[in-house]
Amino acid sequence: MRAFLHQVVLFGESYAIEAARLFNAAARKRSLRVDAMIAATATVEGAILATNNRKDFGVFTACGLQLF
Repeated sequence: MRAFLHQVVLFGESYAIEAARLFNAAARKRSLRVDAMIAATATVEGAILATNNRKDFGVFTACGLQLF
Protein backbone atom coordinates (compact mmCIF):
# COMPACT_ATOMS: atom_id res chain seq x y z
CA MET A 1 0.00 0.00 0.00
CA ARG A 2 1.19 3.48 -0.85
CA ALA A 3 0.47 6.52 1.31
CA PHE A 4 -0.40 9.85 -0.26
CA LEU A 5 0.46 12.94 1.68
CA HIS A 6 -0.17 16.20 -0.13
CA GLN A 7 0.51 14.73 -3.55
CA VAL A 8 -1.28 15.40 -6.80
CA VAL A 9 -1.96 12.26 -8.80
CA LEU A 10 -2.37 12.85 -12.52
CA PHE A 11 -5.36 10.98 -13.92
CA GLY A 12 -3.73 9.14 -16.79
CA GLU A 13 -4.63 6.31 -19.12
CA SER A 14 -4.32 3.49 -16.59
CA TYR A 15 -6.69 5.30 -14.23
CA ALA A 16 -9.17 5.96 -17.05
CA ILE A 17 -9.19 2.31 -18.10
CA GLU A 18 -9.80 1.19 -14.51
CA ALA A 19 -12.49 3.86 -14.04
CA ALA A 20 -14.31 2.58 -17.14
CA ARG A 21 -14.12 -0.98 -15.80
CA LEU A 22 -15.52 0.08 -12.42
CA PHE A 23 -18.21 2.27 -14.00
CA ASN A 24 -19.35 -0.62 -16.20
CA ALA A 25 -19.36 -2.97 -13.20
CA ALA A 26 -21.64 -0.48 -11.40
CA ALA A 27 -24.17 -0.83 -14.23
CA ARG A 28 -23.10 2.53 -15.70
CA LYS A 29 -25.06 4.41 -13.04
CA ARG A 30 -24.44 8.03 -13.98
CA SER A 31 -24.29 9.26 -10.38
CA LEU A 32 -21.28 6.96 -9.80
CA ARG A 33 -19.19 8.24 -12.72
CA VAL A 34 -16.92 10.50 -10.65
CA ASP A 35 -16.87 7.99 -7.78
CA ALA A 36 -15.58 5.40 -10.26
CA MET A 37 -12.73 7.76 -11.14
CA ILE A 38 -11.82 8.20 -7.46
CA ALA A 39 -12.11 4.47 -6.81
CA ALA A 40 -9.96 3.74 -9.86
CA THR A 41 -7.19 5.98 -8.59
CA ALA A 42 -7.13 4.16 -5.26
CA THR A 43 -7.32 0.74 -6.92
CA VAL A 44 -4.52 1.38 -9.42
CA GLU A 45 -2.29 2.79 -6.67
CA GLY A 46 -3.07 -0.08 -4.31
CA ALA A 47 -4.37 2.38 -1.74
CA ILE A 48 -7.19 2.02 0.77
CA LEU A 49 -9.88 4.65 0.24
CA ALA A 50 -10.99 6.42 3.41
CA THR A 51 -14.56 7.64 2.99
CA ASN A 52 -17.78 8.24 4.87
CA ASN A 53 -19.67 7.51 1.65
CA ARG A 54 -19.65 3.73 1.93
CA LYS A 55 -23.04 3.54 0.23
CA ASP A 56 -21.75 4.72 -3.14
CA PHE A 57 -18.19 3.37 -2.98
CA GLY A 58 -19.29 0.00 -1.60
CA VAL A 59 -20.41 -1.06 -5.07
CA PHE A 60 -16.75 -1.05 -6.17
CA THR A 61 -15.45 -3.36 -3.43
CA ALA A 62 -16.40 -6.43 -5.46
CA CYS A 63 -13.96 -5.13 -8.09
CA GLY A 64 -11.03 -4.78 -5.72
CA LEU A 65 -11.50 -1.42 -4.03
CA GLN A 66 -10.53 -1.48 -0.36
CA LEU A 67 -12.41 0.85 1.98
CA PHE A 68 -11.36 2.16 5.37
